[in-house]
Amino acid sequence: MLVLLRGSGELLRFDADGGIASRAGLGAEAPVAQIPVGVWHGFWVREPGTAILEVKPGPYRPSEFAEWAPAEGDARVADYLRQLAPQP
Repeated sequence: MLVLLRGSGELLRFDADGGIASRAGLGAEAPVAQIPVGVWHGFWVREPGTAILEVKPGPYRPSEFAEWAPAEGDARVADYLRQLAPQP
């Protein structure tokens, strides 16, 4: 479950290959989203000061990353983030 505490953004849900399966806006009018277990997801922040709370079943695993996502520090990260950005 993702709970928007302040600000706004978009919940991104990914398909098995890392493509965006869906986008859902979170804001004051819709601050909570349920995410099925096992669904890769991310959050795109729309405004400074945005804060979210994510609640998920344990156990906590600190480095849980999808195989299709570029690793932190990888040269492909900037291009990947541009692909995730909301389109005007």
